[in-house]
Amino acid sequence: MVDLFGGKSKDTLSSLRHINFTKKVASAKAFVTPERLPPTSSTTTFHSLCVYFQIMVWMGMANDTNPTDWGWKEESRQSIPVMTEKNAAPDELLSYSL
Repeated sequence: MVDLFGGKSKDTLSSLRHINFTKKVASAKAFVTPERLPPTSSTTTFHSLCVYFQIMVWMGMANDTNPTDWGWKEESRQSIPVMTEKNAAPDELLSYSL
């Protein structure tokens, strides 16, 4: 994934995300949207699990496989991809009240 976003072999997704964010903020004339940054490592992990499971389904090799073990969750009797296991912000910020 690092290669797809123009990173070097020593970069991680987190460091590449930080580098891209700082470059965009330094040159931005407006708000920098997260969609323009590389994905987080957690998001990449769950996306990869979902893709692998989907390929196994297409190949007919997922008969005894539980989708919830491969990046999917059950909601309203439907399989929904898990986006990430991390909160959008640290718990201290999410629970902060004025």
